[in-house]
Formats: sequence, structure tokens, C-alpha cells
Amino acid sequence: MKIRELIEKNRTYRRFYQEVEVSMETLRGLIDLARLSSTGGNLQSLKFLIS
Repeated sequence: MKIRELIEKNRTYRRFYQEVEVSMETLRGLIDLARLSSTGGNLQSLKFLIS
């Protein structure tokens, strides 16, 4: 798949199902994955807070 096709098919979701709970384990796993992802200029300037 080409980059253009990926960009054209990309969607932003602005509504979420509030009745579906996300476990703390899942949240921590997602944050850990985000922590391992590269950032522009490798600045690692993002901080995460689970609320």
C-alpha cells in the first residue's frame, strides 16, 4: 500500500464508547509502546499521565 492510500484512508475518531472500560494494564501497555516510539529529532519530550 502506498503512502497516499494510507493517508486517504486515515480517520480521526472523536467519539468513544464510554460504557467500555479500558483496563489499567492496557493503558500502561499503550503508554509503554508510545514511550518506545520515535519522536521528531529524538527529543523524547512527551510525558504521560494516566487519569
